[in-house]
Amino acid sequence: MQSLPTSLAITSEVDVVISGGGNFDAYYMGAYMVLARAAARSGDFAVRRFAGASAGGMMPFEIALKGEQATLLTHHAYALLEETWSITYSTVAVAASLQDHHWRLMADWQCSRWNTTLSSLNDVIFLATSCLDPFPKLVKISRFTSPAQAASAFMSTGTVAEWYDGMLCSDGGSMSGPNMTPLFQDGVRPMVIINLMQCGERQRFPLSMAMGKYNTTQFIELCQKGQDEAAAFLRAGSVRANAISFCPLGAKVSGNVCTSLQPSPPSPLLSPGAPLVPTLGSYTKPETEATLTGPIVVGVVAAAAALVGAKKHARKKKATPLSKSLPEMSQAHSGQIPHMTGIAPHKSKNSAARWSSHTLLNDDSTIGGPSLVVH
Repeated sequence: MQSLPTSLAITSEVDVVISGGGNFDAYYMGAYMVLARAAARSGDFAVRRFAGASAGGMMPFEIALKGEQATLLTHHAYALLEETWSITYSTVAVAASLQDHHWRLMADWQCSRWNTTLSSLNDVIFLATSCLDPFPKLVKISRFTSPAQAASAFMSTGTVAEWYDGMLCSDGGSMSGPNMTPLFQDGVRPMVIINLMQCGERQRFPLSMAMGKYNTTQFIELCQKGQDEAAAFLRAGSVRANAISFCPLGAKVSGNVCTSLQPSPPSPLLSPGAPLVPTLGSYTKPETEATLTGPIVVGVVAAAAALVGAKKHARKKKATPLSKSLPEMSQAHSGQIPHMTGIAPHKSKNSAARWSSHTLLNDDSTIGGPSLVVH
């Protein structure tokens, strides 16, 4: 178990930017849980805005719209759906097509179901999308005026073709720089950058996850990893391979890559005595992974697959073959969700399989750790 340090490495208001990465967004789910709880307990550290491309925009949108628990249940349930219908989801192409179609249905449903929450997302959630106007450009959507407009904005950041505001738009990762990270350009706050494509361990978390094919074990374990590495980041200001990195004020962010113009001096953003990590305040491409591989592979596969999904959605609205909604399905297996003891109001009703011994922020201030297990 890791303990939340008394003094965090970052003691300031920050904005969070999340890269594209398909179902690698489970990593962000775990990281968000830690960041949110650290912010709730700290008088100094706070997150003000979120920007993301593709899945890196969709998940922050979902959490802000319908809450952490509902978002967690939905994504866990979809992994369960893919497991249950494993033959149907046997190939990446089919999995990507079906997920695109189902995400379109979910977009309409959630924006209508939580329509009274939409205004709270204004200027807090920034969705990056690539649009033709008439030439390709990066558009950041941060105003949500109606369920229909919000649903279209939600899809435009993560699909191959969506008409938005009179423009043909597609996955925002293609115009968000080599790391698919649509960095804030206004220089208002330092940024925490979460690169989903650097979640690592490709044997456990293969690239097929970035293209719509994943299972409950992968979702749970990657959520765990995000929790643990976010805890390590808050303690030291950096984690391996820049999966989570810090972009200070004054850094160069053109091209949507954070680069310090000169070595960063000891910063007031760092608590006294906190270690200064060499990569703090800059982003250098890890030698272990080619950062462009993810966008290229994901784009090629998703392009064909999502066109099929869009065509299905256009023929809607056929009755969905699902007898239960995704949250309902996941509720039936809620013991497998990373439930935070003493924090989340939902409690597991399934005693045969439940999360235990991994409390993010309990009375002992424990956070993260390797003991989040299903038993």
